[in-house]
Amino acid sequence: MPLLERPASLKDNSPAAVFPWEQIFAAAAVCAGSDYPMLAAHAGVDLRSVDFVAEGVFDPRGEFDGLDGLTAPRDARHCYVSLHLCATVCSSAPRADLEKIHERAISHNMVLGALRGIPMTSELVIQQA
Repeated sequence: MPLLERPASLKDNSPAAVFPWEQIFAAAAVCAGSDYPMLAAHAGVDLRSVDFVAEGVFDPRGEFDGLDGLTAPRDARHCYVSLHLCATVCSSAPRADLEKIHERAISHNMVLGALRGIPMTSELVIQQA
């Protein structure tokens, strides 16, 4: 089940409401995270668990540029500034096998494919089973 963590500036937003711009991050985490067990099963690689986190920098000021006198900075033109993906896997498999799964999950995921315009980084953390 995905968990949405908001920055302190949005702490007063209703926890029951997940806004569309937040749904993008949640969809990326759920979709890409679900690829790891599927790919591991396909390759016959031991995978005990995966924790997939999608973190992003979101700056919506560009959406409001020119309204009511607001002048947004040029670097706020595109709301999604960056996306960082971190997969923590628990496995007894060789690191090379897990890196292949990670690379495939990041490079071929449908939701992440829709987010290719956002500068993206990723990391793989391996916990030995």
